[in-house]
Amino acid sequence: MSSKQPRLLLWADMIFCDAETDQEIIKAYLNRFSRTLASIGEQSPLSDGTDMQIVIHVSRDKSAYLPALELSINRMDSLTRAITRIHLYDHPSGGYDAPPTSHVDKLKNPNKQPGRREALFASASKYLRLDQYDALIRVSMDDDDLLHPDHFEQINLIARKVLCSTPQSVSAVGMYRQFLAYVRPEGVTLENVSFRRCIPGNKFFVIPRAHYETLEAYSPWGIPEFIDQEAEDLFSQRGIVLTLVRNNEPTFVYMRRGSNLSQDNKSAYIDNLEGRLQFQDEDELHDFVANQSNDLTYSPDLAPLAREFRLTVSRSPGGRAVVAANLEKMFGQDAMIAYYLVKGAERLETLWYSREEVVVFKDVPPGCSVRAFVRLGDEIIHRKAVRIWG
Repeated sequence: MSSKQPRLLLWADMIFCDAETDQEIIKAYLNRFSRTLASIGEQSPLSDGTDMQIVIHVSRDKSAYLPALELSINRMDSLTRAITRIHLYDHPSGGYDAPPTSHVDKLKNPNKQPGRREALFASASKYLRLDQYDALIRVSMDDDDLLHPDHFEQINLIARKVLCSTPQSVSAVGMYRQFLAYVRPEGVTLENVSFRRCIPGNKFFVIPRAHYETLEAYSPWGIPEFIDQEAEDLFSQRGIVLTLVRNNEPTFVYMRRGSNLSQDNKSAYIDNLEGRLQFQDEDELHDFVANQSNDLTYSPDLAPLAREFRLTVSRSPGGRAVVAANLEKMFGQDAMIAYYLVKGAERLETLWYSREEVVVFKDVPPGCSVRAFVRLGDEIIHRKAVRIWG
């Protein structure tokens, strides 16, 4: 990289309600999304000449909502409004192939999943001229979260430092600190936390010019929520540097409601609670967020979290479930593991203690889970359970 400041483009993606068809739910999210867009419209200009492009993906079956979305865009400041556009896309005529027992994100957000998210970006960026930029920052957001006015500037500054350290490699970066906002009938509780999950909007790719031919492969929706040494190893095998900023300023607000798609209570992922504030409603919260500023002069402390035991399961439509565990890396060569296939309180099958890190269960019915027990000598030292989706 030359001594002059590299020129960067920050590309931010959002999908509005993707495969949702319930009109009442869509209307509720439209109201929330208007706050998200207002939050984006309040972003500070980016330093060092970094440009920005905001893309809102909307399926054509939701064209009736375009006037409302355009109204929200028109309310942005003139600079942000000029670089914000709507990209229309079509759902497949035959629908999506996810079984009804799949995880809710696959059912409601199929275009954030592998294969489709790459095609969506390729379509939206086909006229993008990148020859003037030394690197691209790719960040994605959900359609109901909020940002401090300097959130994108913080991403820009971190991206520049990462690019300086690894100028030839693609880097994926998560930010450890953020806000959690719990919306309840009695008001909104805002918590300042160190959070073990990196949510879309608080993680991003930095892609140098040498990798522009494969831009679509670097979707921010593909960056893991949990960034530990195990995830770092897996990304390294793909030639990607994965890291976590431990000391970032919390500039991202993760909105939690009882009706959100994923589990509402996130206390299990909080490593440290630094403060709590109470607001009357979401409008008061937004007004507070819109008036925040942060000291971004810190030097990023970059390091993934310590390795944790991983137990993952993927189930094919035919009922074949593949289970994988990082047994040896986590517990050493002498550890052994047993796998139970269970449904409710019934144990359907047992794969007894061995050193096998990848096992297969066949003809697995819907609604099952896998329980794993790790043994070292005569003592069970760890246990974990994971639900089988699909």
